[in-house]
Amino acid sequence: MTNPFSNGVIHQQDVRDRSIARQRIAQAIAREQSRVDFLIDCAVELVLHRGMTGTTVDRIWTAFQTDEQLRAIRLIADSNVADYTEYTGWLNGQRLNIETRGRMRLAAELNEAVYQYRYANTVGFRPAYAACA
Repeated sequence: MTNPFSNGVIHQQDVRDRSIARQRIAQAIAREQSRVDFLIDCAVELVLHRGMTGTTVDRIWTAFQTDEQLRAIRLIADSNVADYTEYTGWLNGQRLNIETRGRMRLAAELNEAVYQYRYANTVGFRPAYAACA
């Protein structure tokens, strides 16, 4: 017969606690993704409709990291991962995915507005080979 105890904890309780932690981490990841999506929508609104086209994706992303609600959501996931370190890689991978998708979405949505702002004073594009002809 196997020992039902593992380090003084009943194995079933340990499995249940890990399942609860995994569920809370997954919920925190989903909340983090929805909060980042909301922040991206707000940033795009500010840039496109209020003329803040002089900013960059890196500046916007850095500003997102100071958001209190996003920080609170991240702390929930971090506290669960601190108890169960085997989920660290999963959480870090999901956060990297959220950051990559968020930055790509910001760049895609702001590309045209930033381009128009940057080259607003130019007359037009003249290819380099046109001078040779």
